[in-house]
Amino acid sequence: MPRILTPAEVDTLTGALRTHRDRAMVAAMLLGGLRRCEVLGLRLEDLRVAERRVFIAHGKGGHQRLVPISARFFEHVAAYLEQERPADADTDIVFPRAEAAPAGSAVERVRPSTSSSTAPADGPGWRTPPATSCGTPA
Repeated sequence: MPRILTPAEVDTLTGALRTHRDRAMVAAMLLGGLRRCEVLGLRLEDLRVAERRVFIAHGKGGHQRLVPISARFFEHVAAYLEQERPADADTDIVFPRAEAAPAGSAVERVRPSTSSSTAPADGPGWRTPPATSCGTPA
């Protein structure tokens, strides 16, 4: 079973991240239980700030759901949108794909590495390409 982090551990983890983008993405996973692919697929219209909810259009198994999430997530997203998101981004995706992200961003560190050359194709250490592993529109 996963271990639930204490509020202090969440603060320590998010405090160690270098960008507002990383903080917002990790907050979505920690505070809202979103999967990496769901975070990468978020669109601006999916953020329901007044309700403190996020609409997941393409969840696991193709299901949609409305997820309650901490106000801290929305604070991180606001800082990212105001200070880091490219002003000329031609997409409604909240967090444009990794090629637009700073090197070593949270999305890249969340995936397991391919350090083991003996790992089976579907076992630990396997890494799928982000564009195809999430099932979200490119």
